[in-house]
Amino acid sequence: MITEKPLTSYPDKELDSETEHDLMGPSKLPDGMEKVSISTIAFGADHSTDRLHDDQLGLIPDVIWELRQIFELLAKQDGNKSDFFRMVEILGDKYGRIGSNPNISQVNLFIREHAPFSLSAAELENLWD
Repeated sequence: MITEKPLTSYPDKELDSETEHDLMGPSKLPDGMEKVSISTIAFGADHSTDRLHDDQLGLIPDVIWELRQIFELLAKQDGNKSDFFRMVEILGDKYGRIGSNPNISQVNLFIREHAPFSLSAAELENLWD
């Protein structure tokens, strides 16, 4: 009786995926695609100005997140409009140029929709000065 062992490797020929070539050659990338090194990839605009850098890091979403925290604190501690103005003044000091941001209208809209009290247009306009 002859027993054969199944071949688990090819002793005459080591398969090396780096040197083995496909009969049809290397695959072609789809039109419009190319291989690039990681060092050539950049997202967004040049980081040379602080304003662009702040916008890319999410200045407006950060301010809105902090406003949510302010509204939660006001609700827990039964705060009023003057408490809100004091907290927003601290927030304005923290974010400095937020009033001159081109997307400040998003922040003001968020305040108008979520504040537990009414704010006039003049109050919103002067909020970040």
